[in-house]
Amino acid sequence: MPFTPFHLGPTFLIGLLLFPSLDLASFLVAGVIVDVEPFYLMSQRGPYLHGFFHSYLGASIFGVLVAVGMYSIRGGSQRILELFWIQQRSSFWKILFTSLLGVYSHVFLDSFLYWDIKPLYPLELNPFLNTVSAYSVYGFCGISFLLGFVVYAYRAVKARMSGRPIGHVSGPMNRLIIALLVVVVVALGSWLWMSLPFFGEPELRVNLASTPPGEVSPGDTFEIVVEVINEGGGELRNLVIRLEMPEGFADSVTGINTRTVGPTSLHSRDGFGQGFVVTVSKNIPLGSYTLRVTVTADNTSPQTFSPSVKVVKK
Repeated sequence: MPFTPFHLGPTFLIGLLLFPSLDLASFLVAGVIVDVEPFYLMSQRGPYLHGFFHSYLGASIFGVLVAVGMYSIRGGSQRILELFWIQQRSSFWKILFTSLLGVYSHVFLDSFLYWDIKPLYPLELNPFLNTVSAYSVYGFCGISFLLGFVVYAYRAVKARMSGRPIGHVSGPMNRLIIALLVVVVVALGSWLWMSLPFFGEPELRVNLASTPPGEVSPGDTFEIVVEVINEGGGELRNLVIRLEMPEGFADSVTGINTRTVGPTSLHSRDGFGQGFVVTVSKNIPLGSYTLRVTVTADNTSPQTFSPSVKVVKK
């Protein structure tokens, strides 16, 4: 995700900066609703936490549903906003545009963090993965929330002094919006700057967070999760994870007994988990087998793991 509440930071700030051009209530709901999917997949103990709905195509469905739902309860949401001295009347088309923008912002932020997200589905790729460190993404979300609170406090005080709810943009407010947009850009740039590898050497640490079960049967499916962390001060470049298995085992993505992930890069103090879902052939001979996971990167020594699995009759 970032952890779901963090998504409220950017939507809260942007929604207030562009208020009343965006429907604030719909923007807040749309910014977090997509995480219904990983919570559901987690309850089903599936191999992935992010699926179809964490793509722009899938999120569009959520956006339309949010728009229909928020429009149908717009009277109730307005009464809630009025408790915070906010007044807004929105057409269905404004709510629809805002809802789509909210779910797309969610997918965009998550695209930097998680290996199982394919934002451009049906294309099986994620060009944004690890291009910005998780530290930067979470920092941006946190700063956005704090700045959003500043914007709200300012507008609420001005509204109470004028005796009118927050619902229009004055000249001074326009200047504040421009100033805060500059602050947001500077803050994001600062977080990105902090994540760049100017000093130090990378230090690769690899763990098998999930290993094959001791025994499997023909036709079974299991998961291997490789956890990769850069504990050093520089950037890991050309990071590659390769899974090699004997005949009779197949990766769910490639359909064969090998799969290579990468090359990619990993910022200082950043990490991620790479999952492999493996299917055991129904025709595989019974016996013991050894799988091999190899992780390589520039300026570091390769690390290899050789987990074993025994194929037994059901």
